Amino acid sequence: MDSQIKIRRAISCDEVQIARVHIQSWQEAYSGIISQNYLAELPKELDERILMWTSIIKNPERWAWVAENNTGIVGFVLFGPPRDPNKEDYIELGAIYLVASEKNKKIGFSMLSAGFNFMRDLGYKKSYCWVLENNPTSEFYKRTGALLSSEVKQDEIDGKIFNEHLYYWNSLNVGDYNWNPFSISEIKLLFDQFKFDWIIAGGWAIDLFLNTQTRTHSDVDILIHRDHQNALQDFLTDWDVWVADPPGALRPVVNGEYCKKGIQDIWVRKTANDPWQFQIMLYDTQNQHWVYKRDETITQDLKKAILQNDVGIKYLAPEIQLLYKSKSLREKDVLDLDNTLGNLSLVQKKWLYDSLNKVSSGLHPWLSKIKTNLI
Repeated sequence: MDSQIKIRRAISCDEVQIARVHIQSWQEAYSGIISQNYLAELPKELDERILMWTSIIKNPERWAWVAENNTGIVGFVLFGPPRDPNKEDYIELGAIYLVASEKNKKIGFSMLSAGFNFMRDLGYKKSYCWVLENNPTSEFYKRTGALLSSEVKQDEIDGKIFNEHLYYWNSLNVGDYNWNPFSISEIKLLFDQFKFDWIIAGGWAIDLFLNTQTRTHSDVDILIHRDHQNALQDFLTDWDVWVADPPGALRPVVNGEYCKKGIQDIWVRKTANDPWQFQIMLYDTQNQHWVYKRDETITQDLKKAILQNDVGIKYLAPEIQLLYKSKSLREKDVLDLDNTLGNLSLVQKKWLYDSLNKVSSGLHPWLSKIKTNLI
């Protein structure tokens, strides 16, 4: 993806630009499919589309992202609750459009991946969308891993009946999110050749602390100090390395690029045709203290923040990992808390309680459970 493209959540001042892109992309995508006269008249609907997008952006049950370059918004993606029967377990991809001049730059993948990433954090596991028959962008959905259903519905546009076909994803871990994670032993075999410290994070860090695997892990996370990222690029020269721009849109790492604070997730696979195999997160320090990226006033001495097991594998201290996990409250995060809390020292529990109390202003649902364990 072009490094000048930014993927971000839609905000209340985006309505006009999104409405214009909506019209332009319809005219480009459906030329030769829908009546040319109808498409030519679409600009007259601009005010109506602006009102529609104003309502969508304000709706807490609709989620939109935009792709933006130095001239403005060039594409958008929209998710919402399913509008079809028997789809209660799905999140619906209501729309994804991109102006023709920006296609074939992986921007569509980046918008979709940002949406899928967010929806997975909300607990959704499946998605679907309706695609107009003969739409040349149908191949895009197939490349992301979507399957073509036998379901067909009809829609009337300009007095003509069109068929729409249903595409669906039975897992949001597809396309840009297709994973076949390395095992911890495979990570150790590879990164023992890296000249700087590497640290296991995520759910695996919890299991390394407990000295047992408590659940299945869909990925593996490695911490590398931000100052060592260029050495990391050199180390992974033969790998396909991408970076996730907030809120999670993936793009290839630019050779020699230095990711500043705010950008810390790096995804790695052997080739572009392979699944992702590990994720690297850049961490920051100050005066020999680990720094919490969501509130830099929360720190921990590196000697307490980074632990090591009997075979020399370093991992992030469990109380710190649980602080990160407290943001999402996914089922696996709650399970990690329940498995770990009774094994923490009083000092670790108090640090977790004080830190979580600070970042949540005393409102986090985990606080009462942690406080009970402090007694």
